[in-house]
Amino acid sequence: MVADQLLLLRQVFGAPADSRLPPASRACVRELMERVVPEQAWGVPVVADALPPGGAAWAVKNGWVPRDATGLWVVNSVGRVTVEGRDLLVAALSDGSPTMGRGVALVEAAARAAVSAFTGEARRRPEPGRRLTASGEADGARPG
Repeated sequence: MVADQLLLLRQVFGAPADSRLPPASRACVRELMERVVPEQAWGVPVVADALPPGGAAWAVKNGWVPRDATGLWVVNSVGRVTVEGRDLLVAALSDGSPTMGRGVALVEAAARAAVSAFTGEARRRPEPGRRLTASGEADGARPG
């Protein structure tokens, strides 16, 4: 459920006084979510600002699995993104995609739609599944 994912993200990225997690646990989770291998930097990060020097414009946890009974994919992406200088928590969950790639495209479209509700415009990115580098160019990272 999206509300549960956002509640968890608030525990990790929200105000320390409002979190039930110890500071060390919050720091550990944030570090892991900010250091994702390029092949898994899809989903919520597509709406983030270009990476600032020495900083992280996003933190993400993605999940994907084909259902045994149907072969259809569950693809999810949750995290924190910096958009136009503001930190936003975003959760995009999908179920029933025919391929992982279709599921990735769906959660990326959902992330764009969610962020546009706060920014008033759709975030432009080169292609679903790609992200921008600090120079503003698209890198080759795409999900398999």
